[in-house]
Amino acid sequence: MELSLVKTLAKKFKTSCQKIYKRYRTTIDTKDGIYKVLLVKVEREEKLPLITYFGGVSLWGATCNRTLYPISYALNLPESILDKFAPSAQARAVSLETAHM
Repeated sequence: MELSLVKTLAKKFKTSCQKIYKRYRTTIDTKDGIYKVLLVKVEREEKLPLITYFGGVSLWGATCNRTLYPISYALNLPESILDKFAPSAQARAVSLETAHM
């Protein structure tokens, strides 16, 4: 995905991928270690600079909270509405990761 982003930027700015890498590549220190990223920093007068980066995400065994919640909690619905349409809805439980996908 990084290469796709670099190629898109190179085409947009009518330059080479190597020049895009030279301009935007840097390293950042995260809790998981040091990562090579593409970083853009926009300085602004009388305000904090805008900073964003692409990359720097650990791909090692991302742990998710697998706690099961009632379906009404995951869908942000009052339980009375679920009782009206599906009487056994309170018995069902869904994971928040699947509910918000």
